Amino acid sequence: MIISQSQNDEQTRVTKHEAGHYIVNRAFGYVPTTISLTYNKVTYGYSGGCEVTYYTIYQKRRDLVDFCKKRCIILLSGSVAGALNSATNKVDIIKAWKDFNSETGLNDKIKYDVIMNFYINFRFGYIKKHKIYNPIKYFNEEFMKEAVKMVEENLKFINGIGNRLLSEINRQLPTNGDVVLDYTDFNKMPSITKEFGKGFPI
Repeated sequence: MIISQSQNDEQTRVTKHEAGHYIVNRAFGYVPTTISLTYNKVTYGYSGGCEVTYYTIYQKRRDLVDFCKKRCIILLSGSVAGALNSATNKVDIIKAWKDFNSETGLNDKIKYDVIMNFYINFRFGYIKKHKIYNPIKYFNEEFMKEAVKMVEENLKFINGIGNRLLSEINRQLPTNGDVVLDYTDFNKMPSITKEFGKGFPI
């Protein structure tokens, strides 16, 4: 399969996108079971997914608020990782927001908007007056800062997963059209298991 520069750039973006979701999940203590990538031979584009089942015990309202915050950061982390500048190892925040609000980040954005509304209602729903004038704008910026911080702090792990996905794309996609890595693949990566422990789905 001959890969053009634009296709190569898209491969890098989508692999980092899914790697970002994976690593930020792990940093929060959640264990994704698979990362999947699909190549569309008609549009020459890629779609991906990072599958996670969240098992969380909510003893207090605060627990639910914290979970909603983490999920928002996780959903942002894909576009954030995809906007990493390879020359500076820094995130282009404008590019991250543009990606998140485009068709590329549509699935993440739909979930994010729902969970953000839950977050604000669970956090402020019982308070008639609070000091934040525009809570959605305020928390969008706060969660983006958190996502950027976590992605940049875990850059080597995101690059490690991204490179593994790229190698699997080059090996599998010419014949299969799909790439699927599961927790057993990630557990074979020493740097991942050393930092986050072995991940096994419940």
